[in-house]
Parts: sequence; C-alpha cells; structure tokens
Amino acid sequence: MESNKCIQMVLVSNSSLFIDGMSRIIDNEGNIKIAAQASDSKEVEKCLAQIKPSFLFLDNTALDLDINRLLSIIKKKSPNTRIILFGDQNQDGPISPNITYISKKINSADLISIIKSLDKGSLLREAIAVDIKRKPTKMEMKIIDLVVTGLSNKEIAKKLSISEKTVKAHLTNIFMKLGLRNRYQLIVWRKN
Repeated sequence: MESNKCIQMVLVSNSSLFIDGMSRIIDNEGNIKIAAQASDSKEVEKCLAQIKPSFLFLDNTALDLDINRLLSIIKKKSPNTRIILFGDQNQDGPISPNITYISKKINSADLISIIKSLDKGSLLREAIAVDIKRKPTKMEMKIIDLVVTGLSNKEIAKKLSISEKTVKAHLTNIFMKLGLRNRYQLIVWRKN
C-alpha cells in the first residue's frame, strides 16, 4: 500500500526557468510538495533549519554552492535531508550517501520515480550519478544489449560464458551507475 506521507522538497536555483519547470513537474505529484524556494546559501540554511525537508533539489548548473559546506550544515540542522544535484558530477565532486546526481538527460517521469524511491529508501544509499561520465563498461553494455533482447539472467550467463551470479552483479552495478531500478527502466534508457 502506498504511503500518504508528503515528501517536502526545497528547490534551489537562481534560474526562474528551472524553478518554474520543476514546479510544474512536481505539482502533478500529489505526495511531493515544494515547501520553499531558495537562491543562495543563506536561504538554503534558513529552509533547512525551519522546514527540515526530505530533499534539497539543487540546480548546480546555475549555482556554484560549496556542496561540502552544505553537507556539513545539513548534518547539523536537518540530518535526514538528502540532496538531489542537477548537473553532472565532476571529478572533484563530493561522494556522499546524501547526494544523488541527476543529469539534464533525465526525463520527468524518471526523476519522480527516483525521488519516490530515494524517499522510500529502496535505492542504495550512496551517490548515484545519472550522467554520461559514468558509462557502463564494455561487458556491461553487452549485458544491457542482451537484456534489451529479452534474455533472462541465465540465458545471458550462458551466452557470455559467465556465471548467473556474475550477471546479477553486473546488473546491480549497471543499475547503480545509471540510477535505475529495474530491467524495464534499463531497456528505456538503452533505447534513448
């Protein structure tokens, strides 16, 4: 049974286009609420102290916030708040269980799915980068292509001369790299 708990989110950007677009996407979801909007570090701190939202959705393409400092503030003021960072993870970007990286290539349905999954805790609690920099390996791409053709794990293992357990391990890595939860989402990702 689906929980009626409201997921509170603070949108953080100085881009009206980002705020308006995200507001329209989220307004269609009954159990996700935009609790506030912020455009700088001071406003974010205030929101963390007063609202203690489930998520801060940061537009890192428009802002240049010190994410490590922000993680420190979250730890003190709102330890259950997680960051969804819109923008590619760069090499020096922090890796934290509280950060999920979302690239601009993601569609709105997948974004909502990720938010709900993170809120339920069904995705592993580590940084998930959904960007082109974390491409699957050659072996993972072979497995993805075989999944797309409809093969089972056992059939994939036989075709690639590896164990079924190894196929499962590769699929887990693939899902983590791409921020996906199941084979259907993987097929959609591959076809796009």
